[in-house]
Amino acid sequence: MVLAGAPIAKAQEQKQRPAASIEALNSDIKVTRDGAYVQTLHVELKAANEAGAMQISRVNMPFSAGLQTIEVVEAYTEKSDGRKVPVDLSTVFEQLPQQAAQSGMITDQRIKVIFFPQFSAGDKAVYTIKIASPHPLFPGEFFLGQAFPRAIAYKDVRQSITAPKAMELKVESHDIEFSKSEDGENLIYRWHYAQPVPRKTGPVFVSPLDHEPRFFVSTFKDYTALGKAYAELSAPKKIVTAKAQALADKIAASGSHKEQAQKLYEWVVHNIRYVAIELGQGSFVPHDVDDILTKGYGDCKDHDLLLQVLLKAKGIESESILINASNAYTLTEAPTFAQLDHVITHVPELSIYLDASVPVAQFGVLPLTEYGKPMVRATLKTAGAGTMPVMPFGLSSMRTVTVQKLGTDGTISGTTTSTATGAYALSLRLVGFVIQAVGSEKAAQIQLAARGFKDGKGKLNEDPPLALSNSYKINGEFTVKGWEDVLKGMGTIMPGGLRVLPATGDEIMGPMYNTEETEAEPTACFSASAEEDVSLEVPQGFVFPFVPPNSDVVTPHLKYAAHWTKAGNRISVHRSFASHIDTALCSGAVRKEVAEAMKKIAASYDTNIRTLPASAVTISKTEPAPQAAPSAPITQLAAATPDLAAVSKGLKHLDGGEWVEAATAFEKASRSGVADASVLPYWCKALSRTEHASEASDLCSRAIKLSGGNTEVLEARGIALFKQGKYADAVGDFEQAVKLKPRNARYIYELGAAKSRAGDAEGGKSDILKALGINDEVAKFVPRALRL
Repeated sequence: MVLAGAPIAKAQEQKQRPAASIEALNSDIKVTRDGAYVQTLHVELKAANEAGAMQISRVNMPFSAGLQTIEVVEAYTEKSDGRKVPVDLSTVFEQLPQQAAQSGMITDQRIKVIFFPQFSAGDKAVYTIKIASPHPLFPGEFFLGQAFPRAIAYKDVRQSITAPKAMELKVESHDIEFSKSEDGENLIYRWHYAQPVPRKTGPVFVSPLDHEPRFFVSTFKDYTALGKAYAELSAPKKIVTAKAQALADKIAASGSHKEQAQKLYEWVVHNIRYVAIELGQGSFVPHDVDDILTKGYGDCKDHDLLLQVLLKAKGIESESILINASNAYTLTEAPTFAQLDHVITHVPELSIYLDASVPVAQFGVLPLTEYGKPMVRATLKTAGAGTMPVMPFGLSSMRTVTVQKLGTDGTISGTTTSTATGAYALSLRLVGFVIQAVGSEKAAQIQLAARGFKDGKGKLNEDPPLALSNSYKINGEFTVKGWEDVLKGMGTIMPGGLRVLPATGDEIMGPMYNTEETEAEPTACFSASAEEDVSLEVPQGFVFPFVPPNSDVVTPHLKYAAHWTKAGNRISVHRSFASHIDTALCSGAVRKEVAEAMKKIAASYDTNIRTLPASAVTISKTEPAPQAAPSAPITQLAAATPDLAAVSKGLKHLDGGEWVEAATAFEKASRSGVADASVLPYWCKALSRTEHASEASDLCSRAIKLSGGNTEVLEARGIALFKQGKYADAVGDFEQAVKLKPRNARYIYELGAAKSRAGDAEGGKSDILKALGINDEVAKFVPRALRL
């Protein structure tokens, strides 16, 4: 448990300064020998602008009504000119936390709300409160934790704890100044921290309690003492009542201990609904077994207790395990409940861990976030810190199968089947609940839109989420529009269909994208496997002349492969991924190794496929090729067998941004007799990025005349015309490209650049700002000549 310091307003990260800052955060806690305490808290928050004023003109102060009292000693608005406008304390009111009201949580958690009068940009919200906690959760013990996110501006933080020498605190501090002094019969512990300028942070995958500036204090000697203290609170509740015995006998009348344990576990997860309950001592003490059975609901402590009592009724011993249920992967050196927010059950004789509060977890399977973590055994005899087993390879897997067809009108239709086992089946069942909540068609529409498909429609049909077999499946069917350009020769990545599982290779060992930002950040990783089969069939009369290269990525901890095949007018890719790791958190050299592998895996998904009319691939061209560019000399070839390998080589250079090499390969293919439709669109694109703008615009005009043009060819001719100073003509091509792809940031930016050079400064500026609004890094992907 982390005791709240100040209700810190969420700072908006801006390039120059935050919207709000914490000017002062001063806390003084006085602890008595029995563990009770009184905290005096003084806070000063400053709004840098109107957005900040909106954030901090209202302050919420959380407390537990069953364990604490709270008093607002003083509160006022300090205007930018120094005037003080006091808060009328009669207007301070109390309410439920928003998350409790929305989730149906049963809690005595409350918030006091202060509204600061006449508050505007440049003002300060200043208040002092006193929180008394006369009823310690564990008599004679005191513990506290506090973290200070680097993304928030703290001008001055001063924290102190005064406690009797007889209950000396274990202290753990990270990136915060700490000192300790004596004062008669007391010890005073002090911390000081300041970070006036917030630090912009990238994606972080672990809890703030694992990496932010922080401190923890505790009177517990070690985690053995902490685990035993929790067990002492719950032990009186572990009584096999007559009602519990009769129920256990009914559910599990016969069978082995494992069979009986599974029946009892499945009864609990299906019949006792999870409801978060935080009521005074109830934050740590479960309810009576018969009360849980009568009400049919409870929190994680109640699920653990009920399952243990039913197991005990059948002679099966079990124990409570304290663990973190989210993204904290360490235990503090000073023993606290900071990272211990969940309770699950361990059955030693079966070597099985069970989380009965998760209704979609099959017997013996845990949520991903519970594998490989530090934990605490909460028993009277064998309490102590330990480590959860990592997820074994073979337990959990994912498989996606997508079969799709591209129609002559540019519509893709198909089916996607998503299947998962183990912990991933648990996650997929939660998706099944979402489908049930929003409806089959709406769920499909939302998912297709999230994946960037245009005008996507379909259905998602889920298996019953509470049928706890080892595997779980969701079937999808879909149609999406806007793929006309693919039939005009435009390259595209393989469409992924109505995917509801991660892409093969993603998430199991960390994120597949943005690895440059995250390669130094520890991330959860698992031993698991994934595979997918995706196929795309184009209309009769079209073929895929070239198959993308296969891809293999192998490291000491993972293996990935992508294998492409084609048959007639269908192209398919099979991707597979498998990882083996003996830790729950990848960090250091292992994280760097995995991040580098993820870059290669992500790159394999960017491989382009192209389709062409079958006649275009086999019929030789009749129009002569233009003269070779001086920078791309070609060996003259007789028009004998068309050199399709040269086209394949050119496409590889094209995808790699090697423009001269690509143009050379396409010219070679053209001179060998490969049909214009197979060469001209790509040749003109490559040549437009070189110094040979005039030749490129001629090639692109021929390609447009031949096939009607696609956005890539229109863009290429626009670039070539721009380089020749024909800005008005370039505007026309870029406008057509934007009309076909209205959300393409690169095309919009290029249109803006052409307009600006053509004399339409305002129109150009508007388009460029629009492009930056879609992608603020779009200029990186625009040819240098067009960057403004």
